[in-house]
Amino acid sequence: MMCCAWLMRCWITCVCCVAMLAAGAEAASIAPRVDAKARTLAMVDQAGAAWLIDGFARVVLSDEVSFRSDDARYQLTQRGGAGDQSVELAFRDTKGELDLHWTITPLDERSATVRLTIHNRSAKPMRLKRLEVLCGKLADRHESPRLGVLLNGFVLSPPHATLRAADTTSLSSNETIAIESPPLAAGWLTGEHNFGHIDLQHLNNQPALTAWGQGDDCVLPAGASRTSDLLFVSTHPSPLSEMERFADLAGRINHARIWPPRIAWCSWYAGWMRKTMATYKDGLEKGVEQNIASINKYFASRGARTMRICDDFIDYGDWSNNTKTIPGGFDRLAKKIDQAGLTPGVWYAPYWAEAESRVLKEHPDWFARNRKGDIWYETGWQPNSRDTTRFAVFDTTHPQVVDYFEQTARQWRQRGFRYVSTDFLNWSLQPDRFHDPTMTRAEMLRAGMAAIRRGLGPDVFYRPINNPLGVAMGIANDTRISGDSHGDNPTAYFRTAEVWFYNRRVWLNDPSAIVCARYGKLRPIQWNRLWMSWMALAGTVLTYGEVIDELPEPYIQMYQRIFPNLPVAGRPLDIWENKPYMLWGMNPGEADGAYTLFGVFDIKGKGPRHVRLNLDEIAARCQGWTHQPSQAPGRYLLWNFWEQKLVRSDQHQLELPLPAKSCYVFALRPDFGRPQLLGTSGHFSQGVIETRDLTWAADSKQITGQVMGNGGDPSTLFFHVPDGMQLADAQLGDADAAVRQLSDDVLAVDLPHLEKFTSLTLRFSGTAGSVDQRPFEPGRAAERFD
Repeated sequence: MMCCAWLMRCWITCVCCVAMLAAGAEAASIAPRVDAKARTLAMVDQAGAAWLIDGFARVVLSDEVSFRSDDARYQLTQRGGAGDQSVELAFRDTKGELDLHWTITPLDERSATVRLTIHNRSAKPMRLKRLEVLCGKLADRHESPRLGVLLNGFVLSPPHATLRAADTTSLSSNETIAIESPPLAAGWLTGEHNFGHIDLQHLNNQPALTAWGQGDDCVLPAGASRTSDLLFVSTHPSPLSEMERFADLAGRINHARIWPPRIAWCSWYAGWMRKTMATYKDGLEKGVEQNIASINKYFASRGARTMRICDDFIDYGDWSNNTKTIPGGFDRLAKKIDQAGLTPGVWYAPYWAEAESRVLKEHPDWFARNRKGDIWYETGWQPNSRDTTRFAVFDTTHPQVVDYFEQTARQWRQRGFRYVSTDFLNWSLQPDRFHDPTMTRAEMLRAGMAAIRRGLGPDVFYRPINNPLGVAMGIANDTRISGDSHGDNPTAYFRTAEVWFYNRRVWLNDPSAIVCARYGKLRPIQWNRLWMSWMALAGTVLTYGEVIDELPEPYIQMYQRIFPNLPVAGRPLDIWENKPYMLWGMNPGEADGAYTLFGVFDIKGKGPRHVRLNLDEIAARCQGWTHQPSQAPGRYLLWNFWEQKLVRSDQHQLELPLPAKSCYVFALRPDFGRPQLLGTSGHFSQGVIETRDLTWAADSKQITGQVMGNGGDPSTLFFHVPDGMQLADAQLGDADAAVRQLSDDVLAVDLPHLEKFTSLTLRFSGTAGSVDQRPFEPGRAAERFD
């Protein structure tokens, strides 16, 4: 692992990343200020004021011996400075044991990236416990009562608080962290070498930062070097905005490929799981076949074209084509799905091998070990409910296992699958010993995931589950970001908000899943509406599981109004204001002008039963966390999507009742003082899916554009007509349009089934008064009250 070729690749990657990141920095890049005598550094802004002080690096060995860059044993040499893209700080160990080398790249005056390289100059190998890439103090101090925090964790972690208690003095986070005061956003931009962590101490005074990577007791041979992952640190005033900037950088560095929106039906969530795999309905194989027609009938025209097969009775490790529950073969089932015009998907757990598997008997050296050197087995929760089954774990520090992983992935591709989901990747981290002791667990897991990616090829959608997030960057197209929600676990809601910034920047976030009915028992339609809506407004993958032909028509229609999802990432707009936060919003695009989509969600059903909204803040935050215009619309028009009605606000403020475990979804538009689109009935986006090029011509007083209902189905467009104006004529294609007057100022245009987008022209007469702008009203986006 520590060969010269590997080091050269790492060096080339480092240089390329540094050059790419620094290319966007200001002309006069801000070099860190180095105290040569103390061997510490300070990060400074353009005025020379420090934003991080007393900076140093530290390496801790497994025997707790540590090496600090500010120790007198080190001789410091600096290369680069003001005007250079990067600064290199070399710490040569005068005792000839461990050299340290920092590469620091200022991105602008209050942000930088940091990478640490270490070199073992001693005659003995070292075992690494921690690589503390950056330790230091924030120069600014905490300001009360700003208590916003954003912590990251493992996929199965319980929700983290986003408003900390005032007496909290320390925080620990995996991968990323952000705090409101003093402002800080930090995260690991790559996940190639170490599982990354970020710790903060002394929160209520001058916070101390430690950004470190797990060494996992890996061996650093004599004469060998090792490089850390790349760290991002920013103290810009808006940490939430900086987290999105962090994810943008991570996507660029890791060459992320962002796929179009994905909707996937899942056999496991639909009910074929564990002991029911063979007994539910007519069994898994028949169940998949029976749902093909239903998906094509109801959802395929709305972008829901993927079907994922999850077989808990798969032959773990051998991955046979025919199983107890799919006797006809995976390849046959994939072909049937493909012939129906859908995308075949499959699930498997690549690191598991059953104790009786052929691969384990033939290659016992391919498997991870316990401390005694025996094959490591686990007999815990079994997905196939064979309680006596033991699982060994493949060791992807072994080159032959990496080859086997690639071959297995290629085999799934050859069977016809173009969507592959790999589960239980976290199990790979549990054994005690591996074939190559020089590799960390992050490198071991990434080697396996990269092999799967190569075997699948670039045109197969890859979705890992139960893995630390960073290691999937540049490999995954979709990452499961929470445990199984089964359509009713609020943890998925909170977890999605904690990592919203990754979505559509590094991969597609997948909170998984929507389930309206379990074994014939329907959940309340109000709850299912809430559950679908927050996912839609978060802009995530929509994974769902239903026996579709058993769903009542209102539930089918609800799905049809949510599908397809949009190629837009949403934001949790009040994440540092409310506990729990209740707003998700996005900018969907333009339909008769720019507009905003947002929703209000009571996920827990507790607390005051009314909410007061600041529409100025909601509209601004959907544009960006730092967006705050000086002027705002004099009036807003809100279309309530689920209730199909116009809601009026008092300038920036709107008060609403908040029934328990319910939601609102609104299209928020400025009142232009002329006839304009309010919303649509066929899709939650309320414009961008069902209209094209819808514009107002003031000279001819007409709205023109192309229209078609979602999926070509009948739909209704709703228009606001201000006082002083009235409809004169309505044409849909070559015929009169069907128009209804819903109220004095709301028109409904009913669209029939259409095979293609068709021209719509609405002509008006009369004159409306103007709508003046007013000063923007800053404040909280939402506040509950009784």
